[in-house]
Amino acid sequence: MLDTLMDKPFQKALQEENLPAFSFFMKTANYYYPDIVAPYPTMSVNVESTLLTGQYSNHHHVPALAWYSETENRIINYGTHIMELMKLGLTRSMYDVLYRLNHSHLNENVKTIHEELHEQGKSSASINPLIHRGKTSQTITIPSLIRFL
Repeated sequence: MLDTLMDKPFQKALQEENLPAFSFFMKTANYYYPDIVAPYPTMSVNVESTLLTGQYSNHHHVPALAWYSETENRIINYGTHIMELMKLGLTRSMYDVLYRLNHSHLNENVKTIHEELHEQGKSSASINPLIHRGKTSQTITIPSLIRFL
């Protein structure tokens, strides 16, 4: 399942034969809806968690982009607006986004597709989503501006 993919650049890339995997999916897919209008926000950590675990938030435990944690007695915000992150503490908020989201907020008893594929001896990767928990250690390269802040 793909979400937040704009049809016009996608079609151009398909025509230029830059997307062999997607070309395969397009030939074998059951459905393709090029003109769907998705509600805002189309992608959030809740949606990503659901897509990558196959479970709803009552199982994966990431209820929203911003939420109140009773166990931590605080608001957790993964990025609604920079000013909100600063009010909550930029260092804490960035640590929530870059570490806690995958390592403590996302239910450890629910596997991501990356963990399941790893168990089958297959490689996988996430491009851009904040949810990326898998079995292969990777070094995150944080952009200079964010490191500075």
